[in-house]
Amino acid sequence: MPRDRRYKGCMASVAFVLLLAVALAPFTHCDPGGDELTATVSEATYTGTIEVNVTDNVGRNVTDAIVTLEDNDTSWPADEYGRLTITGLLADSNGTEYNLSAQCEGYEELAYVSIIVTPSNTTWVNLTVRGGLIYGTVTEDWEPVVGANVSLDDFGLNTTSGSDGSYTIDGLKSGAYSVTATAVNHDPLTRIVTLQIGGFARLDFALASLMGSISGVVLHATSLEAIEDANVSVRIEGPPPVTITVTTEVDGSYYVPSLPAGTYSVDVSLEGFNTSTLEGVEVVSGADTTDVDVHLEEKPTTLLGTVRSGTVLLVGANVSVWGTEYYGLSSVEGKYEIGGIPEGTYTVEASLQGYLNATVLGVEIARGSELQLNFNLTGLPGALYGIVVDAATGDRLAGVVVVALPQREAITNTNGEFQFTGLPADEYIVRFTLDGYQPKEIGPITTTLDETTEIGSIELEPTRESFGGFIFGFDLAHSMMILALFLTIIILAFAVVLRIRTFEAPDKAPAIYDELDEEDAEEAQEEDGLSEEDAPGSSVDEPGANNGHSGK
Repeated sequence: MPRDRRYKGCMASVAFVLLLAVALAPFTHCDPGGDELTATVSEATYTGTIEVNVTDNVGRNVTDAIVTLEDNDTSWPADEYGRLTITGLLADSNGTEYNLSAQCEGYEELAYVSIIVTPSNTTWVNLTVRGGLIYGTVTEDWEPVVGANVSLDDFGLNTTSGSDGSYTIDGLKSGAYSVTATAVNHDPLTRIVTLQIGGFARLDFALASLMGSISGVVLHATSLEAIEDANVSVRIEGPPPVTITVTTEVDGSYYVPSLPAGTYSVDVSLEGFNTSTLEGVEVVSGADTTDVDVHLEEKPTTLLGTVRSGTVLLVGANVSVWGTEYYGLSSVEGKYEIGGIPEGTYTVEASLQGYLNATVLGVEIARGSELQLNFNLTGLPGALYGIVVDAATGDRLAGVVVVALPQREAITNTNGEFQFTGLPADEYIVRFTLDGYQPKEIGPITTTLDETTEIGSIELEPTRESFGGFIFGFDLAHSMMILALFLTIIILAFAVVLRIRTFEAPDKAPAIYDELDEEDAEEAQEEDGLSEEDAPGSSVDEPGANNGHSGK
């Protein structure tokens, strides 16, 4: 028999059985207060079960849902989690088809769902109702706010804004909603919206920032020209600490956003410039701190290097920058240094008498850079070479002035070496002088144009040092004079003290004054022919007494 005919026959049998069941026995289809809701068919040989789960269109379980069996228009309420169990459904061995749908107040009902129920088995089905949609954007000054939280008050539903500030909340029951948007360091904002069944509502939020900002321009400290691509950094103390860094535009301007209210340091840096820091920059909540301008000082440029001829370090070589007034002379180490050269491309030349000039083209001097440029000069024919050492220690002496009489002068380098080049073939007297050493002359020395004349090591005798004084900075004679003056001052001060004490307390004066008076009295008695026994008791006789004694 064809399946369709068997199916129709089966459905007719089901209808008959259902009618019979109504007449003979009660059929329980809805028991909201029971633990399990069942549907039974009396005297059915084969039965099946359907487990129903009711959700909205985004998969959330709904409450207060009603499940309807289309075949007999029987309905059952789902539990608070949107679940329902229907048992005792007639099912033949080939399976019986049933159509179910769900309705819920405030939601849009979707079409019936067809399922096949088989004997003694449980069939699972998910029924969906469609809710409404709230959508929109969260911005600050027309810029998207990423990660803002958008929530439905009292419903426990929320979402976050995406990279473009947009958000959506779907599957909502119709009605009025209070929607709040919040974001870190922003004032929260709440709006009310009414949603129709299965409808759409756009709700945009423009949040006011609680953050402040810093803006200004970065300029060259000398020329006041705008500086592009300078790094402007502001550190926000944590936890955790965060450093916001922006770069300046072509016009030197910068803008540092999203700063909590407080006091900050603004650091500005760029290669070739000294880093500049502004302290105590105040930021107010929701406001822009403007005109925070910074002047960067350009680092001095430096061109440096070594001048040598082969292995010999050259002293006094002139290294100059063509077209400028910048130059430098090599030291006893053979080193030169030229500072403050403006940014640009130059030709640099090294020269020294007796050597061929060395020139380097296209030398790039970057702003605030330090560039090393070494030179190796070629000597002209006719060379004289030697080394100067200390006769006492054997140490090599730098800075010795060496003169090849009558025409050339050189200075020994840090290795004690000197070298003359470009000397005409001739005989020369060579003189050596250095402070602290006795001058010395040697020669005549005969030079040729074919090869370098080497005169070996020349020893200089240190100058004898006179005996120094015992007072720093003075010789012995002046040290003695200062000591004598010091002692004189001490003696004079002692005498003055004694004299003052005599006037203040005569009875405590030194006994030397009484002894002198007694000596004067004895001399007077001897002159008058008096013996020691006849001398008056007083050491000094009164004038009257002397006259009376003479009268006797």
